[in-house]
Amino acid sequence: MATKKQKISNVPNLRFPGFEGEWRRKRLGEVGEIISGLTYSPNDIADDGVLVLRSSNVQRRRLAFVDNVFVKTGNFNPALEDDILICVRNGSQNLIGKNALIKKEHEGLAFGAFMTIYRSSYNHFLFHWFDTEEYKSEVYKNLGATINSINGSDLKRFKVPFPSDTEQKKIASFLSILDERIATQNKIIEQLKSLIKKLGEEIFSQKLRFPGFQDRWSKTTVNEQCQINPKTEPVISEFVYIDLESVVKGELIREVIVQKADAPSRATRVLEDGDVLFQCVRPYQLNNYIYRRKDDRQWVASTGYA
Repeated sequence: MATKKQKISNVPNLRFPGFEGEWRRKRLGEVGEIISGLTYSPNDIADDGVLVLRSSNVQRRRLAFVDNVFVKTGNFNPALEDDILICVRNGSQNLIGKNALIKKEHEGLAFGAFMTIYRSSYNHFLFHWFDTEEYKSEVYKNLGATINSINGSDLKRFKVPFPSDTEQKKIASFLSILDERIATQNKIIEQLKSLIKKLGEEIFSQKLRFPGFQDRWSKTTVNEQCQINPKTEPVISEFVYIDLESVVKGELIREVIVQKADAPSRATRVLEDGDVLFQCVRPYQLNNYIYRRKDDRQWVASTGYA
């Protein structure tokens, strides 16, 4: 006799008690709509305009208001609460598909043409599917042949497993609680980082010293104390690549596995434990990073870093 698991193929491996039956796959185009972003020119940028959400405003699946752009326009599709904002075009392939959920306080903002909005009544559930490997795989399969992008018609064809409305709400509620706890911990981490920065400035200016130390500090150059862009071992067939979008404020936000045959020409800086990556392109962003070896994989940085 076939077991229940053998009879029902479209069920999750992990499930809350009390829920049974198959999940039904639906295309995103069946349950929601795609909203296009705003096209604007440099002449439209104005400090008293509307904030336009771009790829840089999406960090860790939340909106981050850094490097903001404001545009003078009265003709745009405003973001609404519970919309999912998605990056659909970018110079960096790894950023395609990243997304954030629009909250009530961010309603009415515009979003750029390289972004899109997915709008449906199921978004509290779907937002968590948009963080799965299945979603990321679909994005990768639908990338344009010549440009890093996915279009609205491709997005509408993505198939998602749907449980009952009650089970959707249970799943969305549980995962949202975990997200909020992560966000709370991230706030604590940011506060500690600010404290470290403040203390560091006072220590290196010698305004703050530990008891028992009175000797004068001596000055030297970085070049005298370390090697800059040293020659390293050759890049192997597969490695973890750190590009200019991988680091935000000293933190590695993603790991990208790259095949040497498909790697960008900038992927040449093989890393050793303790290496410091200094951002040479757009250095004002301060996206520098200290590499600590995590495993036996080879890690390679872009030449956008020294």
